[in-house]
Amino acid sequence: MRDMKDSGIEWIGKIPDNYNLIRLKYLVSFIESGVSVNAGQNEADVNELGVLKTSSVSKFAFDIHENKSVNKNEENRVSCPVCSDTLIVSRMNTPELVGACGYVDKSYSNIFLPDRLWQVHFKTHTNVKYIWYYLRSKCVRFYISSLSTGTSSSMQNISQSQFGDINIVLTTSNQQNRIVNYLDKKCYAIDSSIEKKQTIIEKLKEYKKSLISECVTGKKQI
Repeated sequence: MRDMKDSGIEWIGKIPDNYNLIRLKYLVSFIESGVSVNAGQNEADVNELGVLKTSSVSKFAFDIHENKSVNKNEENRVSCPVCSDTLIVSRMNTPELVGACGYVDKSYSNIFLPDRLWQVHFKTHTNVKYIWYYLRSKCVRFYISSLSTGTSSSMQNISQSQFGDINIVLTTSNQQNRIVNYLDKKCYAIDSSIEKKQTIIEKLKEYKKSLISECVTGKKQI
């Protein structure tokens, strides 16, 4: 059985003896955010400039399609294009979603951040995807929600200093890579299964609607 030690952090508990704790800010190179601009409702196409919606990370993964095209007269105001190997973090959201983040695996020169999202750049030795998985974990999500403040109970925020002070449980680089590869495969399999089940559910819903319609209109004999 693996030797464990007390992390000294209540919400983390015990960790393997060869793991270490480090505050997130020591892994971060810098954090930036964009500006609020007027935009339409449609997703920007390849020839347009777009600004991310807060919903681009609301499922705890980055969705580039959750953006809206910037108004032409506002295009000179956009800043902070989406860069690869970064985390996009929601600094302001509902208590359940504040601090939600997504890993960006490629750059998008025409898509920019609004003021409510941070783009976190990490030092070169950091396995950013490992940090992303860590920040999605149940105990960390509970901790981040407990830090959030705001005058509205439905809209909370966290500061960069609070975000930077989050304790990260780190193992060796090789082990981080193995963890990420394992989670990538498992999460892909789970997501694929959910997608297949969802397709079946949608077909059954349509069948139910059709069945009801046929019965009440006399097209189907009972």
